[in-house]
Amino acid sequence: MNDSANWVYRICVTRDASHKDGENIAKLYKDYEKHVSGDVKRRTGSSTYIDNLREWMQAFSEKIIKKIEAL
Repeated sequence: MNDSANWVYRICVTRDASHKDGENIAKLYKDYEKHVSGDVKRRTGSSTYIDNLREWMQAFSEKIIKKIEAL
């Protein structure tokens, strides 16, 4: 049986500089409670700010590729 009333949801986002403060971070989760109703324990969210995400991801990817190739 599929009892969605007991499901728990988590949102994780990588935000940019325009969402650095609390008020703007909260905007990322606007209407979350409308889409996942019920007790707040069912809804969690987190966000991470990484300056120059594309550059960071490129460097990270290159490290991972080297590790995989070394296996």
